[in-house]
Amino acid sequence: MAAYLKGDPVDRIPCHLNIFETTAPNYGIPMDEYYFSSDKMVFVEEANAKRYGVDNMGLGIGLRGMAEAMGTTVGYASDRICFVEKSFLTDYTMLDQIDVGTLHKKGRIPIVLEALKVLVDRHADAYSVGVGMAGPFSAAAAVRGTNRFLKDILRHPEDAGRLLKKTAEGIKALAEVIYRECGVVIGLSEPMISADMLGLKQVEVFGLPYLKEVCEYVLKLTGRRPSLHICGAISDRIKELMTLPISSLSVDNCEDMAALAPKMNGRIMLMGNVHPVNALLLGTKRDVEREIRKSLMDGSGYPGGFILAPGCQVPIGTPAENLDHFMRCAEYYGKGAVRGKRIEAEEMPYLI
Repeated sequence: MAAYLKGDPVDRIPCHLNIFETTAPNYGIPMDEYYFSSDKMVFVEEANAKRYGVDNMGLGIGLRGMAEAMGTTVGYASDRICFVEKSFLTDYTMLDQIDVGTLHKKGRIPIVLEALKVLVDRHADAYSVGVGMAGPFSAAAAVRGTNRFLKDILRHPEDAGRLLKKTAEGIKALAEVIYRECGVVIGLSEPMISADMLGLKQVEVFGLPYLKEVCEYVLKLTGRRPSLHICGAISDRIKELMTLPISSLSVDNCEDMAALAPKMNGRIMLMGNVHPVNALLLGTKRDVEREIRKSLMDGSGYPGGFILAPGCQVPIGTPAENLDHFMRCAEYYGKGAVRGKRIEAEEMPYLI
């Protein structure tokens, strides 16, 4: 990555697989066991790194981890990712019960931090080690309940703003603990501010100000900008997103990167956007290859730099062979990649 960012040719295009916990069942580990064992978290990351040869290792506090620490009830099952069972904030008078200074001691967060420390100690010299969590708006939706919160921003905007301020403060508090104890800069996911969920005017008032506050805090704290992933459509708000101090923008498979990249400012990296379901979960090796070729041709010429990745988290049940082929295609098509130079990728004459 360092060589690529300098403009030097590299052995292959940088790539992230976005697998993390969803590959736990591939190793015979039920999801509900994975979530509560730092040893199993570390095992999965090390096994993935060894098998696939990815550039990064990491863990997820996820879209629900901070909400759980704030009081939301999260459900766990053996065969699926965790889910919200009951949101905490049934009344805004309960907001004062949330102590953001103790979130790192609650829910699953202490387990994630324990595993993260092990990964950093063992692998930070060879891998980019990260941890992902929800942005302020998505965290607020999990604390309040999505339907209620979306109504609140229209009917009770002052209360909604108070909750967003609380979740922003919570993210900042966790970011500080994670950086002080592990030396890791957080990555953020804000699916709730996509065009699929929220209008641009609401994003400008309730999404961007709090997200910007968090990003600016992380930059001041660490000297580095956090990454950002948004599930869903973002082309109508890309100009606004480019005002954020972020290091990279991870783009969902629903977006046309060839149209999106010219709207970006060239100062951050672009990441994406192989279809995680149609190609990786359900597709053949040839489907995987074709999606990768399209992503590379659409995104690799972007001057800010390009990271090949699925458009979102890879689903549970994705065949390991398709992930193997993802990495083989990255090496085949991405050999000699140079930042800002478009990769012209003719179809493989045969499947490798």
